[in-house]
Order: sequence, then C-alpha cells, then structure tokens
Amino acid sequence: MTVIQPHHLDIPILIADTDAAEAARMEGMLRTVGHRHIRTTGDLREVTGLHRKWPFGLLIIHVADAEALQTIASTKDAITPHAPAILAVLDNDDRSARDRVLSVGARDFITRPHSWPELTSRVRNMLDIWHLESERAQTL
Repeated sequence: MTVIQPHHLDIPILIADTDAAEAARMEGMLRTVGHRHIRTTGDLREVTGLHRKWPFGLLIIHVADAEALQTIASTKDAITPHAPAILAVLDNDDRSARDRVLSVGARDFITRPHSWPELTSRVRNMLDIWHLESERAQTL
C-alpha cells in the first residue's frame, strides 16, 4: 500500500495528455488517494503558460511524439527557480523511448497500461523528491 504524506496532497499536479479519457482515469486514481489540486490539459503547448498561472510541482505528461519531448525539455528549462518534477507516460516499454524521455528532463517514467498502485507509488516518489528539492532551494 502506498503511504501518502499529508503535505503531498496539496502539491499541485498537472496531467498533460491528448487522450482525455486517460487523463481523467489518472486524475481519478490520484483523487482517490486524496490529491486535491489536479488539473488536466490536452494541449501540450499550454504547459509552460499554465505553470505561470498555477505553479504545479508535478507534471505527468503522455509522450506520444516529438512535441511531448519538446514540452518536457522546454518545461525543465523555462520554469525557474524550481522546475516541477516530470513523470513521463509511455505507450510501450521500449528502451530507446525511456532513454529519450530521461535525457530531455523527465525524472521517471511509467508505461501504459499502468496499475493504480504503480501510478500512486511513482507519484509519491516524485513528490518526495520535489518537496525535498523545494525545501533545499529555500535554504540556499
């Protein structure tokens, strides 16, 4: 069972996926464990602008094409001082796809279909890292 830290439940999460049904499914899984601040978008071009309006700590992005890879790279580079953690959602477990998303800035990846326990565990891990980095950035 995934144990979620109470402070993680208030960290904003953005799900960027052109498949609205998949985005809704992931959002439902995360809301089930108590995450309160989740938004979705089907337009990857909106990600950086959404962060300016609504700073999120975690970006969950479906990587189906080169546009998604560019979105990961530009999000990591454009958002300062503290970029969100990025979890890439892949359609298959191909080594080259995993290597590409990690090389452009994703911290972790998950492949479809994914289970509820795997998604919530990976999100918890990503939020742990983001929270620790946020605390560290405040002390520097």
